[in-house]
Amino acid sequence: MMTVDVAQERLLEGVGRMAAGSRSASTVLGGLGLALAAAVGVRGSPGRPALLDGPCTPLPSELNHAVRTVAAGGHAPDVMGRAREVLLGAGERRAAGGHYTPAHIADGIVQQASAAWPPSGPASVCDPAVGGGALLLAVARALRSRGVPPAEIVGGRLWGSDLDASAVSVAEVTLWLWAAEAGATVVPSCGRLLVGDGLLVSPSAWVDAPPAGFDLVVGNPPFGSQLQTATARSSSRRSRLRERFGGVAGGYVDSAALFLLAGCDLVRRGGTVALVQPQSVMSARGAAPVRQALEERARVVSVWTDGGQVFDAGVDVCALVFEVGGSGEDVRPVRRTRGSTFERHADAEPPASGRTVPTWAPLLAGVARPPVGRVDGSGRLGDVSQATAGFRQHFYGLVGAVEEAGECGDSGDGRGCHPLVTSGLIHPGSCLWGRRPARFAGRRWQAPVVWPDRIHDRNVRRWVSDRFNPKVLVATQTRVIEAFADHEGHTVPSTPVIEVAGPPDRLAHVVAVLLAPPVTAWALHNYGGAALSADAIKLSARQVLDAPLPRHTDLWDTGASLLPNVAAASDESAWRQSLVELGTAMCEAYDAEPDGLVEWWAARLPRFRPSPQANSWEATGLG
Repeated sequence: MMTVDVAQERLLEGVGRMAAGSRSASTVLGGLGLALAAAVGVRGSPGRPALLDGPCTPLPSELNHAVRTVAAGGHAPDVMGRAREVLLGAGERRAAGGHYTPAHIADGIVQQASAAWPPSGPASVCDPAVGGGALLLAVARALRSRGVPPAEIVGGRLWGSDLDASAVSVAEVTLWLWAAEAGATVVPSCGRLLVGDGLLVSPSAWVDAPPAGFDLVVGNPPFGSQLQTATARSSSRRSRLRERFGGVAGGYVDSAALFLLAGCDLVRRGGTVALVQPQSVMSARGAAPVRQALEERARVVSVWTDGGQVFDAGVDVCALVFEVGGSGEDVRPVRRTRGSTFERHADAEPPASGRTVPTWAPLLAGVARPPVGRVDGSGRLGDVSQATAGFRQHFYGLVGAVEEAGECGDSGDGRGCHPLVTSGLIHPGSCLWGRRPARFAGRRWQAPVVWPDRIHDRNVRRWVSDRFNPKVLVATQTRVIEAFADHEGHTVPSTPVIEVAGPPDRLAHVVAVLLAPPVTAWALHNYGGAALSADAIKLSARQVLDAPLPRHTDLWDTGASLLPNVAAASDESAWRQSLVELGTAMCEAYDAEPDGLVEWWAARLPRFRPSPQANSWEATGLG
């Protein structure tokens, strides 16, 4: 006997094969919708969604059993959105930043948002990035459980929008099928589901939208990292968003974060906003203006943490629930849940407005939290150094000027080229250039070097020239802060490597600070969630400068003096022992108890990779 889950997968595989056979996505979705409608007992054309009245490709007969099984299990509406995601393909999904929300996750998010609902539920609900309709479908299920008739739910309580017309068509079919399963033949009223940009659409664009705002705004808006070409905003859209949101929409803020502000505009005072977000929104520097604006307008009610990439998006996600218009003096604890079962975790203190480190990372449940979070230092790293990092133009400006070191040697003594250091080549206390392959510009390199005189962009060439000074280079996307000192100033950091410059005779002290277990704990506590993995650290240059300095300078000197032992270690045991000694000394320099903290930090260290006794670029004649 075929289970519902197996039937769904078989049906989705069949739909994928149909599209691969040169069938258009819209006609395949139309055929799927008709087959599901027939399976739930709806026949005839009056009052059905427009997608089903257009050209439709009939499903092959071998899928009939799967269709009937899905319908009998009550999952016919859920399949439409999932089928649309399959037909988009992985590349299109990444570019659009949209991923279908599994039904049980959508139900859990709606449940998180229902704490303040009246007995009959919200009278008006809007999803400004409706996709296949998964969140509105979850709202419909929740309202029906409270006794609201399906016809009233679909015909009078739900609104939505999406940039993609096919998404709106699928959402319409999804809600129609759900109502049909309950015996009600009703299509969302014309103008309630509309094609439009949820970040820019005016509330007046919806038919019969409540003048005071919706009771609930819910959704899983598209993620749009501005560091990736596929999802970066166009110049025209950037201008329109700046006009709409002001300076908050500038920089590298993810488009998903802007939906939080749009939700606050769409909802009435006292209403609720519940949106899925990338976890980076909780701590990324680019999202700080959004967090500040939200603190002035709303109160965080609850936070859900996915606990293991529930979505096929390649990033960790969370869901934030806000009460809009809540008093700034309202300091009720924040409810926290985690994982696909929405396991309850201990409540957290709400974000504190105006704090020195404007982050919501401590609200994430289940993210690896360090033994300590608060570190009382004596000043900050920015008091004794400066930091910078390249931008997109610096990365792409180097592409034509990079080659292998062996090729460099054919042109002379090699002094015209410089080692290119990526994050993957940075090890705690040492650099693995020439000893470990690196990836840059989509290819693998054994020992990449940069020829400054081959850089066409004058500004990029000047930026590279400014890097030829003694410095410390800091990796990103790591489980502990990893850094090394380039005392000779030969290297060129590849974006997003962070450069920290200070007095040449104090670079070892800068590295000792960055390798200190209390500083990794500080970074994870305040900025956990900003990286691709919630268990990794991704700091901006400005955030690196906020790292606390040790309280005891003599013990700081001791930690810095131990760095050569780390670089000289020739085996795993010696390497770890030297780092533990350094970590212990630095804990004492911070007045932090080493027991537990050093063990926690040591367990997060990367795999040992032998470092050269001398810099590899010296061995190749590049020094």
